[in-house]
Amino acid sequence: MMHEQDGSVLYAARVRPMARRMYDGAAAVIGLLTCLPWIIVIVLGDPIHLLLPALLTPVLVAVIAVLLLLARRSFVVTTRGIWITGVLGRRWIPWEQVRAIEVETASLRLGGAAVLLRDGRRAGSLITASNAAWLRGEDRIAPGAAQLDTSRPVREARAAHAAHLRDRAAR
Repeated sequence: MMHEQDGSVLYAARVRPMARRMYDGAAAVIGLLTCLPWIIVIVLGDPIHLLLPALLTPVLVAVIAVLLLLARRSFVVTTRGIWITGVLGRRWIPWEQVRAIEVETASLRLGGAAVLLRDGRRAGSLITASNAAWLRGEDRIAPGAAQLDTSRPVREARAAHAAHLRDRAAR
């Protein structure tokens, strides 16, 4: 949850509502599939058939959990820093801790925003990758060198960081 002290939101890379509904729909279908073996066991009344639901239920519940967690990813650029929400956690990075915004070159995150911190660590989010543009509701970037230059999350984060550096230099 963002607070007033986090600054004004300048850009938010989030899973768009249509893609979120797809995640939710897939989770619902898998939920129904989880119930089906139990219904069969109740109808047949044979304890030997308990093995399938007992093995299948934890696996399908784990798949549902992963789908719901994937739908919460975000990369929010504000006037005071960046919120990165991943599958398992959330991180606030104030601009004072940011050395630079770079373009990811790793295959899974290609074209995404990599926040290089002053202590040498990097932070990023899969939602900013070029291949996740459709999840954000943005146009897919053409493959090639342009993919590394024109990613909207990278441009927005760089612009906000540059504005922060200008403001700091003006003081």
